[in-house]
Amino acid sequence: MSFTTVVLIGCFLSLALGIASLIFESGYRFDLRKRPRLKIEDGRRASDRLTA
Repeated sequence: MSFTTVVLIGCFLSLALGIASLIFESGYRFDLRKRPRLKIEDGRRASDRLTA
């Protein structure tokens, strides 16, 4: 294999890994954002029930 093909394959793999990590991180962050909000809402509802 020549040097240029090795460089092109390396760039392609790094781009693919970067895009995959971005998609994974964004999905993971969205899940982390949704879960605490639901927990906070459930906690507020529970506290409202206790006060009311």
